[in-house]
Amino acid sequence: MKMSVWESSFSRRIEEVRREEIKALADANLLKAYNEALFFVCNVVIAAVIFTSKVMMDETLTASDVFTVITLVNIVQFTMTKFFSLGIMGTSEVAVTVSRIEDFMKTKEVSENSASNLLNSSEDDFVVKLTDVTTYWDDDVSGTRAISNANLTVKKGTIKLVIGPVGGGKSALVSAIIGDHHPASGEVKVNGSLAYAAQQPFIVSATIKENVLFGKPLEPVWYDEVIKAVGLDVDLVELTQGDRTIVGDR
Repeated sequence: MKMSVWESSFSRRIEEVRREEIKALADANLLKAYNEALFFVCNVVIAAVIFTSKVMMDETLTASDVFTVITLVNIVQFTMTKFFSLGIMGTSEVAVTVSRIEDFMKTKEVSENSASNLLNSSEDDFVVKLTDVTTYWDDDVSGTRAISNANLTVKKGTIKLVIGPVGGGKSALVSAIIGDHHPASGEVKVNGSLAYAAQQPFIVSATIKENVLFGKPLEPVWYDEVIKAVGLDVDLVELTQGDRTIVGDR
């Protein structure tokens, strides 16, 4: 954002969204205020109208009539001004929840193996192989094409660097390898296991050790090798609790 001088543009867009949000909150609070005012006023107004009508019709107003009317009005007061408004609010929240669940249930199923074909063969000399792979963003074939007829073979014991301009398909290629994008055509083969380090690290609110293991059983020797390989051993020395230090948003 700094390099492209987008601060002002993004600031204006954020302010516009914030103004809409504030307006929605103000409207909601105004409706709540109206409902609260109606709650405290309605029983008095309804009772006064009933008693005035009875007196104007030259009928006798007895104590039993007054207490009966007040009791019934109090029941109507809670039903119409509290429970009814809470019901409307709950219905709207349920509708939003149901729509989100519906969107989630409509998403495509992802196989247990993230790649199209996850192999574990010592006979093959490759670790990653793409053959005429074409993928689309959001896996929508009517949408924007992510990569087209990609062919790639990564041999065992080699290192490959993918370079190119912004929007050239580098991230889409990696997404196809790890299985985030499913090929509309072609085939993706991965021989062995996958490890993916994203540009933005995903950290859970837990200890450093739990973030490294991420649910897998502890193998002390391999764990120490990983810590040294990523340079965490120096940082852990500086921390009082070492790899038991809690990290994350909280």
